[in-house]
Amino acid sequence: MANVVGTEIDLSQTFTVPALEHTIIDASHPAYVPPVSSSVEFSCQQIHNQSETSKRTGIPIGMLFTPVATLNQSPPCLRRPPVKCKKCHAYINPYCQMNLQDGTWRCCFCFNTNQDREEYAGATPETNIELVQPVVEYLDPTSQPFPVVGGFLEPAYAFLIDLSISKTELQALRHSLLEALSQIPTNVRITLIVFSSVVCVYELVTDGSATAHVLPGRSSASPDDLAVLDENLERLTVPIQSSLNSFMASFDAMMTSQLPSTSNPKRALGVAVETAMYIMGIQNVDKWNSWGKILIFLSGVPNYGLGALSGTDVKESCEYYANVSKKCQKSDISINIFCGGARQFCVKELHNLVLTNAGAILMSPEFSGPAFVGNLSTILGNTCGRKGRFTVRTSGGITIDHVIGSAVPSSFDQDSEVTALDMGGVQPRLCFSLFCEISENIRGDFVFFQFVVHFINLHNQAVQRVLTYHLPTTENFEKFLESVSGDVVSVLIAKQLVASSRRSDIESVLNQLDKRIHDIAVNCGKKDNRVYKLPPNLESIPKRLFMLSRGPLLGPILQHNDDIDSFRCIFFNLKFFESLRHMSPILYMSRNPTQFNPDTYIKVFKLKSS
Repeated sequence: MANVVGTEIDLSQTFTVPALEHTIIDASHPAYVPPVSSSVEFSCQQIHNQSETSKRTGIPIGMLFTPVATLNQSPPCLRRPPVKCKKCHAYINPYCQMNLQDGTWRCCFCFNTNQDREEYAGATPETNIELVQPVVEYLDPTSQPFPVVGGFLEPAYAFLIDLSISKTELQALRHSLLEALSQIPTNVRITLIVFSSVVCVYELVTDGSATAHVLPGRSSASPDDLAVLDENLERLTVPIQSSLNSFMASFDAMMTSQLPSTSNPKRALGVAVETAMYIMGIQNVDKWNSWGKILIFLSGVPNYGLGALSGTDVKESCEYYANVSKKCQKSDISINIFCGGARQFCVKELHNLVLTNAGAILMSPEFSGPAFVGNLSTILGNTCGRKGRFTVRTSGGITIDHVIGSAVPSSFDQDSEVTALDMGGVQPRLCFSLFCEISENIRGDFVFFQFVVHFINLHNQAVQRVLTYHLPTTENFEKFLESVSGDVVSVLIAKQLVASSRRSDIESVLNQLDKRIHDIAVNCGKKDNRVYKLPPNLESIPKRLFMLSRGPLLGPILQHNDDIDSFRCIFFNLKFFESLRHMSPILYMSRNPTQFNPDTYIKVFKLKSS
């Protein structure tokens, strides 16, 4: 067998296969995501091959994985079916032993010898890039979806507006929406829904009239109500290119029909979301088969009908929101909530509505301003596909123990040898924290990881992105410690602790944090008198975790619980560098807030990592 792992090839000459663009490439767009060098950040570059040693260090063995990250070097796109191992179904990759003369190859995961003479006999790395490139994409002609008109499947955006928002704020929201909607593709279908104690669905027609269908907000819509929505569906969800003016006209009509302000206005959020789900196709997939986003603009706690959070026992409402979130995830619909004003919103409970569909809850003092419009534009433009799922395959001795992120176990792939997850959305910023367990002593010189991401991009192309990595093993504990990335370890521990804060009180979480620091210091440091000195690459861990314990995620900073829970909701899905910034945020200080002048009074203090 001839191993092609060490083959030196000038990729600038052999990289002739065109790559695909899945994300926004305009750097001036708010949803633009700068490219990164890798989709995976490992906690260490060498794996200790003794399971007991790995468990006692306190250092998590794992990785941060961004499935559809925009890469500095776009992966080549191969327009043919991928070749897989006949035994374990792993994809062929540069770490397989190849015999280029007869086309046989040995799988690096199960060591099975495969016969693919037609595919690889006489092949060269120049013609078969998957033999030298660890990251490739496949456009398999045999598994493409049915073509659609224009090459796109129209996404749908539903805007759900709380009618108790003040008239001034509604006017500000109108201007913000108009600015943000001008930046989205013209093929998007939009829907306008307003809710109070009732739910109003507006028809978006061009004759200048404002017609709304009214549904009761206390319980789910009746079959008769749904039949009326079916009859008028083509006027309830309309391409933005032809309906933006009517959307704004209906918005103006909604402001004129606003109810008088009361001390406790009713907000039937649950029925409003159900109605949006029905119109977008979750219950009615044969009509539109849509995907997209639900954007909710709230001015207070949902307190009426399904999902009401006004009582003392909100467990039933939380379960209701969690079920709604799972239904949206299955249909590639992301729910995003904008909370405006200095009021209570019960963000911790509302988090159940966005948890599995990769949505977000954003707090804002008002529905206007550059920051609000920027966040709104980012959410409107951060989707780069649908039907996203990924699998992770590992070699012997190491397994994926648990995952933190917006995903659910996948029923598509029944292979017990892989970890299979359906993603909450196909977004370039969406990141997952994967934690490994060394289940037994590792015998080989390397451990292998293969990530396979399946999604349908914005051009209705079924893409398979295959990423294969190998890490050397070692018996030397000092070499293992030298290979550890202190910053990646800090982020992985932070994700675990913030996830624990959803279920436990803050005091017990901080005790867990102190214990992790203690275990790392004792097991990985050298004792000098009564002080443990860590290796230079691990010195950042205690500092990062200390900042975590004092910052907005876990710390005692004076702020409302809704702000803290909103911050945590965002943190779960953040990529590596963004997570570090949230753990050690930039601080702003104003010397004289009554006479605010950014040029004179603002100073920025960036917390350094060393």
